[in-house]
Amino acid sequence: MKWVALTGRLSVICWRLFAQLRVLRSYDPRSDDPAKAAEFVDALIALGPTFVKLGQILSKRPDILPAAYIAALERLQERGPVVPFTVIQATIETELGAPLSEHFATCHPEPMAAASLAQVHRGTLMDGTVVAINVQCPNMEVLIARDLDALSFGIAILGRIAPRKPRRSNLAAFFAEFQRYTHTELDFRAEAQMMTRLGQNFIGHDVVIIPKNYPALKTRRILTMDRVATKSLRQDLLAQVEAGHAIVFRIGWSIYELMCEIPLMQAKTLTKNPQKKMRIATDMFRQFPFRSPEYGWRDVAADPGVVAFDCTQCPVAAFFIKQDAPELCVRTWCALDYPLAQKWGGRLERGGTLAMGKDHCDFHWHIDLARSEIQQTPKANT
Repeated sequence: MKWVALTGRLSVICWRLFAQLRVLRSYDPRSDDPAKAAEFVDALIALGPTFVKLGQILSKRPDILPAAYIAALERLQERGPVVPFTVIQATIETELGAPLSEHFATCHPEPMAAASLAQVHRGTLMDGTVVAINVQCPNMEVLIARDLDALSFGIAILGRIAPRKPRRSNLAAFFAEFQRYTHTELDFRAEAQMMTRLGQNFIGHDVVIIPKNYPALKTRRILTMDRVATKSLRQDLLAQVEAGHAIVFRIGWSIYELMCEIPLMQAKTLTKNPQKKMRIATDMFRQFPFRSPEYGWRDVAADPGVVAFDCTQCPVAAFFIKQDAPELCVRTWCALDYPLAQKWGGRLERGGTLAMGKDHCDFHWHIDLARSEIQQTPKANT
């Protein structure tokens, strides 16, 4: 029965992914092993093309995933599992109805790229034109239909046993769009039609280049187009995100630095002892501007030479989390505490923050006697 097969496949998916998702939820980029991100990618690859496609989508979301996971997922864009060339050649010849040599002067056996649904091979036409030959991997429609049916089955079950979760996360709408998008990508003729339309719309625009595709060398599973030099938009996006983080950090530090002057000056008038100065300055900072009840604080035991306490409640972290931007909080707001510690003559060590998914932000201010009078402004800890 079909439901038995769906249940079996769904069990495999859950078994492989749930453990990885638990690791991801608790992942701390400052202390955890980046190899955990590679294990997550390996799990997606093992589950097959549907989940490789999902990984490709996630690789474009540095706003919701740690940098280590984005870097690990990046290889799914062009360096996915490789299909032997003998299989690729057989697919081309079956689709085009003739030997490979009748359509292409050359076809390089090593793929230029291997993604979730297809491989791309460099080739040349009989007239010497250099082309990229997109070839769909075998059994794609069967494998993807199996997984989409299993996921749909799982979402239906979740909707019955915990109806609020799918509604709160809009899971059904996301899956419906993912399903539609994936089915569309299985037909290369639709992609060729879109390329032709875009090419017509951008006639006369030298900045935008739409590769020409060749109707006689395209089918549902084969797409041949001019090969053009490309550039990774993902790298541009990451660079823009990093630049944005740096700008937000600099703006925040310009305000934060002024706020920390008064506690430091007050501490200097009361004692010359570096540890006492750090204790007085941090105590004052917790009274203004970060006072209760908006912020929650608790002192913790620490070794000599260390001032330690935890922040159990932070409205700023809560705001970023609500906006689905915890990583932005970690790279900007949370990062301000590191140069603050240096300015106060010490260094900050931290195992986690509320924005990272921990139940508190831990502050361990180590007194650095050699730096106790440093007043310079360090760079962002990004």
